[in-house]
Amino acid sequence: MATAPATTSHKNSLVADSVTISCPPIPNGGGNGLWLQPNFKASGTYTKNQQDSLGCVFKTSAGVTINPTSMTINPPPADTWCATFNINAGTNGTLHAFIKANGVEVASANVANLQVVQNGGGTCNC
Repeated sequence: MATAPATTSHKNSLVADSVTISCPPIPNGGGNGLWLQPNFKASGTYTKNQQDSLGCVFKTSAGVTINPTSMTINPPPADTWCATFNINAGTNGTLHAFIKANGVEVASANVANLQVVQNGGGTCNC
């Protein structure tokens, strides 16, 4: 499960920050070599305080961080997020969703061992 920061409000109440990556649906958080198409979407849920931020990136095995080409964050009560990526085939890495408070990561979720291949699948509807 992943945690990510967002720009929405929970009526200014203090809540525990949490984030999940729910799609692609990976048992136990490990990608197990899942093949993703070069243009894919990932999605999940979150709980955060209004001032905290939410994000999702793809961290390559070579140490490069790739930002999504777009990210949609739905405010409460839905509390869902969707990130679209366009990554070259042949790239391996980890999806990393996170929430930051005052610039410090306070919650996160990862799906590791993912491979981007020309004829992959693994995209989500969101």
